[in-house]
Amino acid sequence: MIKFFRRIRQQLLTDNKFSKYLIYAIGEIVLVVIGIIIALQINNWNGLRKASNAELQLYTSLFEDLKTEHRRLERNLRSANAYDRVHSHVYDEINGKAEYDPEETYNFLLWFHRYNTFITERYAESMEQITNKDIRSRLKIYITGEFNTQTAVNEWNTNQLEQVRPYLSQHGINNTEVMFDEQTNEFAPIINTMNLIDHEKLKEQYGTQELDQLLFTIRFKTLWMAQNFTWLQESNREFQMVISREMSATKLSEIFEAPEPETIYELSLIGKTDEEIVKIITMEVEKEVVYDFTRREINSFGYDLLKEERYNAALKVFRTNIELYPDFYTHDSYGECLLKMGDTLNSIKAYRKSLELNPDHENAKKILSEIE
Repeated sequence: MIKFFRRIRQQLLTDNKFSKYLIYAIGEIVLVVIGIIIALQINNWNGLRKASNAELQLYTSLFEDLKTEHRRLERNLRSANAYDRVHSHVYDEINGKAEYDPEETYNFLLWFHRYNTFITERYAESMEQITNKDIRSRLKIYITGEFNTQTAVNEWNTNQLEQVRPYLSQHGINNTEVMFDEQTNEFAPIINTMNLIDHEKLKEQYGTQELDQLLFTIRFKTLWMAQNFTWLQESNREFQMVISREMSATKLSEIFEAPEPETIYELSLIGKTDEEIVKIITMEVEKEVVYDFTRREINSFGYDLLKEERYNAALKVFRTNIELYPDFYTHDSYGECLLKMGDTLNSIKAYRKSLELNPDHENAKKILSEIE
């Protein structure tokens, strides 16, 4: 092919057709440049396709790891609640509301909690590979959540190491005889099956200010740790839904089976409009669709609509909340919505009903004194 083009150029020069030779040469150069551009473009397309496939595989891996991590968080939360149960039981014993229970795991007083920031460790360095803004944003939020949870766990462990364990040692509450039981020299059987807490020695400290303050700090840090596990669980579910929603238009859409939404916020994450959510809440009353909506959650959604001045939709949500949860709280919000809509007469009725259900409800008293 090259020889063929060379002959054409030589023939044009031999025939003294320099202008045609020049045009031909330029045309040949243009064709070469176009060929190079096309080759580069094809190479770029292949590169983008490979990058896109790699990113989709990253999302697939992230999605599966989030599901695994959700189960781990559930176990972490159960452990935190188990610790709290023991602390509460000891406090109830001190106050005469409970007695020694041999089935209770008093060993949790010695416990150290293990937790690792799994998603952060696996995906923090992959942030630059994520081009989807929503998924990238969710990953940042989740990493922050893991950091906060790790901080709460570290605070709990530090308190165990620096306050609780020294206290138990100081007052002879650790059961040394059991620790040196000759039947086993393995850690797991000792910590899981033997009573390492001398309950009689522990009981000697009941009613002391030192133990009361120690229990206060223990429970404060335990509940804070549990709360962070709960928040991270919620963030985990929301992250799963965002990934499955964003992947619904890709060739891997069938792989992503998002958990069924359980909250109003999760409904919005999968793309439900406010109108659709209002309809779903209404259907909840009719028992055609069952969601575990809390009274507070529905109320919060109603106020979101109220802020947007979507009064009729908000009124429908508040009315539905009354049908689901007919208490002073829901009637109060319903009355506030009616008042903002200018329906003072029905607003008074709602606030009166709220006060009837809770005579100590100060907000209803205050509003009625202003509008009646």
